Amino acid sequence: MKFAKIIKKSILLGLLTIMLPAQAGWVPQWLTQRLPEMTLKNSLYFGLGTLTLTSTSIAGYLWYKKQYLSKKKYSTPDTPIPEFNFETWKEQCTSSLPLKPDCTNHVQILSKRMLESSLEKYLNGFIQNPIMQDSTAWVNNKPTKLFNSVKNRKAVFAPYVQKIKLPHNSQVSLFGDIHGDIHSANDYIAYWQSKNKIDTNMTIIDDTFYMFFLGDYVDRGLYGPEVINLIMQLKAKNPEHVILIRGNHEDAELNKNYKFNEQLEEKFNSNSGLSRKIQCMYETLPLAVFLGCGNTFALCCHGNLEPGFDKGPALIDHPHDTAFTQLGELKRETQFTKYCKTHPRYTKTYHYQNLKYDLFFDKALKNYEPSNLSTWLDFDNGIITGIGFQWNDVSLDDNNHIYPSRDCAFTLGKKMTKFILESYSSEINKVLFVFRAHQHTRDMAPHILHNDQDHACNHGVGRAFAKEPLLDKDAWQLQPYMVHTLSVCPNAEYQDIGFTRNTCTLLTLSETSADDWKLEVIEIPKTYQE
Repeated sequence: MKFAKIIKKSILLGLLTIMLPAQAGWVPQWLTQRLPEMTLKNSLYFGLGTLTLTSTSIAGYLWYKKQYLSKKKYSTPDTPIPEFNFETWKEQCTSSLPLKPDCTNHVQILSKRMLESSLEKYLNGFIQNPIMQDSTAWVNNKPTKLFNSVKNRKAVFAPYVQKIKLPHNSQVSLFGDIHGDIHSANDYIAYWQSKNKIDTNMTIIDDTFYMFFLGDYVDRGLYGPEVINLIMQLKAKNPEHVILIRGNHEDAELNKNYKFNEQLEEKFNSNSGLSRKIQCMYETLPLAVFLGCGNTFALCCHGNLEPGFDKGPALIDHPHDTAFTQLGELKRETQFTKYCKTHPRYTKTYHYQNLKYDLFFDKALKNYEPSNLSTWLDFDNGIITGIGFQWNDVSLDDNNHIYPSRDCAFTLGKKMTKFILESYSSEINKVLFVFRAHQHTRDMAPHILHNDQDHACNHGVGRAFAKEPLLDKDAWQLQPYMVHTLSVCPNAEYQDIGFTRNTCTLLTLSETSADDWKLEVIEIPKTYQE
């Protein structure tokens, strides 16, 4: 009651700030009779009332501006959402979305309702996917908390790894980092439409054709929300033929620092509801995929091999062609101890950024179970906590074994790569190749771009640990334990390093022998005005 009286007096006395003199007759007589009785205590009420009215007025104006004025600028009318049409979408992107942020002819073509609709379509499809819901398709227990969280549209970290075994002569197109480059992503889909792999409705019409995206869909580039909308539509239409792998930028913490959250706020005037659904979507993506045909497998991921992952043999030997396993505990200390025994000459101590790591006997390589994706180097305990499938790099020096990098990850050399791939393999099935993205640094760029060579097959994929020079032909044979790093889209803040081409790969699988797997590098024509 006392608080109510204070509020009542505050409002009453606060009105004095907007009243004209009582002599003019504009103030009620009952109020003017009370003015002489004002005490110090009442004067405090007067100040509180003034503050209340002022702050309320400002808050009301800001709310009005946010709810109405901004909507006029950024939002589209509240009309029924039309069915997604790729041709119309691509034309709108080309005509309305400039490549440079300082252009004045930017027109918003994606509404909040459109993006939410695409996310809802994808998330509902994930929940209803009969293959994932089949408990027998999981090596260990099915992550019930993941499916329950998706139903409630909440993000719960329940990481998993997937296996996909495809028939003989299947073709898989792999695409690297998009980073908000909607124009290159559109051109990628349009290219396969021109090859009669996809129809005008974005449905894959060739049963032997698959599309693997290697992560990092947002951040850095200008059009992260548009890219999310596109790949959600593509995945929803082709749930078994389109695979979206999680990159290190499919993470809430990185989205705060690399523009994506700003884009949601700017384009839709709010990012809270959308962010929750997008984070929920992130948690549904596999950390890595073991792609197989016959007895040969390749690991497809964003970063590189995770040394502590010990469920590879059980996963690739699973009787289902599509199978899953929860990530679980990473047995890094256990694996590296084995490696140390087989490589006794390896120097166990490494100096990095003035820190000394005893890689095998310090805590840096302890066994641990990740609790989230956005983990960094724990300097107090010397623990490197980034999940390798999202964060690790490949060494360009064949003589390197392993060393820390990026403050949260490892860089793996040739011998360590071979050791880990062998640990993923079983007596029957062998994991021989790696396809990844992620590492578009100045030292890696020349190995991906190959600007000093004229052949198209050398532009767009960096190949580490090749035993022999590549043959002079477009489709070439793979070599065991070779790591392939795919390029990044050209409009994703990497132009100054030299990434100006839009490329992808086409991998042809064979069940007869690993020697019959073929990889073709394709340069995608640009259909937009630079």
